[in-house]
Formats: sequence, C-alpha cells, structure tokens
Amino acid sequence: MHNYCKGVSDSDAQLGRLYEYVMKREKPTVVLWYGDHLPTLGNDFGVYASTGTITSTTAANWTEEEKYQMFSTPYVVFSNYDTGHEYRADDTPVSPYLLTALMYDYIGAPETLRSNFLLDLYAHCPVISPYYNLYSEGCDEETRNKYIKLHELLTYDDLMGEQYLTKKLLPQEQKQE
Repeated sequence: MHNYCKGVSDSDAQLGRLYEYVMKREKPTVVLWYGDHLPTLGNDFGVYASTGTITSTTAANWTEEEKYQMFSTPYVVFSNYDTGHEYRADDTPVSPYLLTALMYDYIGAPETLRSNFLLDLYAHCPVISPYYNLYSEGCDEETRNKYIKLHELLTYDDLMGEQYLTKKLLPQEQKQE
C-alpha cells in the first residue's frame, strides 16, 4: 500500500510540473493525462470489497454501478491556448479508445474516417465495452452491435485488410502519390 501511495504522490507532483511547464510554453499545447485502469491493490479486489466499494470479489457478479466504479478512471485535459472548440466529453463517462478522436475534435484537427466514426460512436454510445459487458445508458443492443461490428471491420481493414475504405474515400490525386 505504501508503494501505491508513494506512486500516487509522485504522479500528482509530476502532473503539476507538467501543467506548469505547458502553461509557460509559447507553442500551443494540449495534454491528455489518464490511466487505463484502477490499481489492483492486492488479490481478488479484496481492498475494494473490504471498503464496500464492491459487493463481490468476482467481477462477473458486479452490478452495473460497481462495473462503472471499477472500470472507470479519471482523466485530465488542459491546454495553454483557446482551441476554439468545446471539449465534448466534459463530465461524461467515455471509453478510453474514444479519447483520441475527442482530442482531434477539441483542437480542430483534420477529420479522418476513423475520427469521424469514433465521434459518431461517442455520440451514440460513449461507453461501450463488450469485454466487460459495460454500456452507456440508452444505448440499445441493436445500436451497440452495429457499432461493435463497424469498429471491428474498420480496424481489420486498417490493420490487416487492403484499406478498402481508405482507398475508396481518398481523393483521386492522393491515391496516385
């Protein structure tokens, strides 16, 4: 536990140093700082069960509220300039893999097929995790399944396929380069 507390203290101090550095920079800078999971803090989530955060040490038995509690981590976004855009996910739970698209939108970066798809996914199902069976309220099963399948196809096409979507959507002059 001491190691964890020391790590939290050190991370907090370093985030403060990073914030101060960024705010003094002249170059426009945006920072997204997050962790992808809560600390285990021992075997079988025992610390969380003993404090009443969860009612079972087995994740499959957790309520929806407990899943949100255990699979959610805070994140921080800050910039040293006015990006000219609102950050869409303020105070809204969001799946971590959507954060990059949200950042692109926040800074006004050029749109891509992937960022547009992920922003559309965020608009309909900001939390979507088939692995943990964790979904946004109001995101019905048909919509979830549609987005999950589209995400799989897009990812497969990008990583292992022939980039059919990219080739189809690029302007003709970019295809020839």
